[in-house]
Amino acid sequence: MSILLRSLSELLRRGEPEAALAPEESAEPIEMRALSRVKTNEEVLLQWIDQDDAERSEPAVIFERSRRGAGLRFSVALPVGLSILLTRKGEGPVKAIVRHSRELEDGFHLGVRLIGRELRRFDRHPVDAEASLHWSSVRNGQQTIVVRVTDSTAEGVQLDAPCSIPEEMMVRLGHGGWHRLGVISYCKERAGRFVAGVQFTTPPKSDESAEAKD
Repeated sequence: MSILLRSLSELLRRGEPEAALAPEESAEPIEMRALSRVKTNEEVLLQWIDQDDAERSEPAVIFERSRRGAGLRFSVALPVGLSILLTRKGEGPVKAIVRHSRELEDGFHLGVRLIGRELRRFDRHPVDAEASLHWSSVRNGQQTIVVRVTDSTAEGVQLDAPCSIPEEMMVRLGHGGWHRLGVISYCKERAGRFVAGVQFTTPPKSDESAEAKD
């Protein structure tokens, strides 16, 4: 059995989660839900098993996120209640359930509900902060660049960088008197700049504590 089949089978065995994403199923006032939604434009890989038990995977775009779910722009309609996997580049898959699907001019819009155990992994927060990034390589020695942190999770951040950063490179991210060590999980060019992901490997530490050890 493939990884996709095992993951979706495990999701189905656990049963459907208790929280709903679809507006008609939520008890919250519409205004409160609107305030909790974040507009975004993020590419993910969507995987599912179709009606013929064949494994399928195609790219999708997340156009908005909420605390429990996401709105996706996709190329085909998917049935309500279908179990799916969503994967960002450089990250593991996140399980979700399709809650609604409708066709618009730019494709199909899907509302998906994230499985409770996956919420933390998928919960990114928009950020706009300048930071310093340091790493060392045998070929180029010590490297330091100024980057912008564009979003964050409990486990890592996404960066906008002026140059390419080697994947799997150990780096030190510094901001506001604090720093944190991590690993570059991906780096890709976009519009003349580079988008990179940092997976943290240590908790944050103050720069003063590092200087004291020196």
